[in-house]
Amino acid sequence: MSALGFLRTTTTLALCVALGGCFVSEAPLLTAANGAATPLAPGDYLACSQDDPDEEPNCPLAVVSINFAGLYRMDADGDDPVLMRMRRIAPNGYVVQIREDDDEHAFYYGDNRGAHFRLTFMMCTDLQEKLRERLVAAGDIVIEDGDIPICIAQSVNAVEAAARAYHRGEVAPGEDRLFQIEFKPVAENAP
Repeated sequence: MSALGFLRTTTTLALCVALGGCFVSEAPLLTAANGAATPLAPGDYLACSQDDPDEEPNCPLAVVSINFAGLYRMDADGDDPVLMRMRRIAPNGYVVQIREDDDEHAFYYGDNRGAHFRLTFMMCTDLQEKLRERLVAAGDIVIEDGDIPICIAQSVNAVEAAARAYHRGEVAPGEDRLFQIEFKPVAENAP
């Protein structure tokens, strides 16, 4: 599956279970009013993901555009467009909301500390238990229990807190669950 194809399918229950528990919402939490950060410039990027460290990364071309309200659109050959919003949570750190076909939303941590922009899929089970308990007590998340819990965000506070935990390195992702997509400008990769 291509990197952008993955962005379009992150909230399916089967994929959430396979990866260890998603961080999703049933309604958009980021809007034009609170999610219009634009750290990724419009242009052509290689959207690289690597499922297996022993294999070469998968790097489809992604064309990135932004509308007047800060809504990103990413297009890649063979994949449906990806719509996303970003909210700055720290210097070079962002919570990123990806809209799904069924009006669910998946959340990523966005990092642009270097020349590239990286998205990391936020997982409920990667958050420290103390943070999850605090968010549940405040009503910011509902945890759907099962073999692997799924965090359903109820507020912007929930996704900001999760993204800040990723930004500070206060998460414990399993190696097999960490999924990242790195956006590399095409001009940088030209001969």
